[in-house]
Amino acid sequence: MQATPFKSPKLMGSKLTGPKLTGMTVLSSTGAVLAMLTSPADAAIKTVTTKPTAATMTPGEPVLYDDKACPAGMIAKFTKAKRNNNISKKCVHK
Repeated sequence: MQATPFKSPKLMGSKLTGPKLTGMTVLSSTGAVLAMLTSPADAAIKTVTTKPTAATMTPGEPVLYDDKACPAGMIAKFTKAKRNNNISKKCVHK
């Protein structure tokens, strides 16, 4: 049995020619793109100048505030819970 060389698929109009893409390939590619679009590094997190409180925050939306309690080169990230008024704090890199 002789192996055939791989040819990359070419898009022509709305038809895909070349080897068929499997569902797993399409899902993997889609997942990678979605991960890039929704990654925290790309999301714009607002930096505030006053300490956040439950009244000033939107549920689920994180804010950055330098409360001087985090190690050098880090800043506090505050996030309000979606279902109650609890606020979590985590030190993250600037």
